[in-house]
Amino acid sequence: MHFNDDYNQDHVAAHTLCKTAARHCKNLLMYQSNGYQLSIPYYPSIFLDISEFASKKYEALKNYGNQHNRFGKLFEIVMERNKIWGYANKVEYAESFVPIKTLM
Repeated sequence: MHFNDDYNQDHVAAHTLCKTAARHCKNLLMYQSNGYQLSIPYYPSIFLDISEFASKKYEALKNYGNQHNRFGKLFEIVMERNKIWGYANKVEYAESFVPIKTLM
């Protein structure tokens, strides 16, 4: 679900709805969907190797069109962020998550 401190009000509402709907799930993870400076820092501790699917993710992001691609760089920045998390975890691309709860 969206990170709880997102500044986009739709994302905040989606987070609240997801958290309630998933209250019985064993694993609840939050992701960063935009690059806003947040009042609560986004410090992920769970990472998933998405190298095999990075090009598909980029194509999926492009489906959002220009309305969400402010300044024409948002999608590239998202992929660069995935590259940075990948570098930190010794893979090409990684998705990052902040856990609410995890049960292994």
